[in-house]
Amino acid sequence: MAATREALGWTAAPFEVPEHLRAAWDARERGRAAEAAWRERFEAYRAQYPLEAAEFERRMAGLLSTDYRDRIAAVFETVAARPEAVATRKASQNALDSSPRSRPSSSAAAPT
Repeated sequence: MAATREALGWTAAPFEVPEHLRAAWDARERGRAAEAAWRERFEAYRAQYPLEAAEFERRMAGLLSTDYRDRIAAVFETVAARPEAVATRKASQNALDSSPRSRPSSSAAAPT
C-alpha cells in the first residue's frame, strides 16, 4: 500500500480527501441546477398532461393504483377457477403472464 501511495504521489492521510480533489468531484451545484431544470420541464408537462403527470408521481412514490385490490382479486379468482395441477414452471409462467395486468406499475405493463 505504501508503494502505491508513493507511486501515485498520494500524501493525504488514509480516508482523507484533499480539498482540490473534493472540489473537483463536488457536483452538488450542477445537480441543483439540473434538478431545477427538470422540475421546470415537469411543471410544463403537468400543465399539458395532468393525468399522466399524476400517474408518474404515483408510480415514483411507489403507490399502488386505486383499483389494485380489485385487479389482484380477479387474478386470484381466475387461478382458483382452474384447480388442475400444473408443473411449477407452468404455474410460474401463469403468474408472470398475469402480473402486468394485476400490477400496472411493472415495467412490462402499459400505463393505465
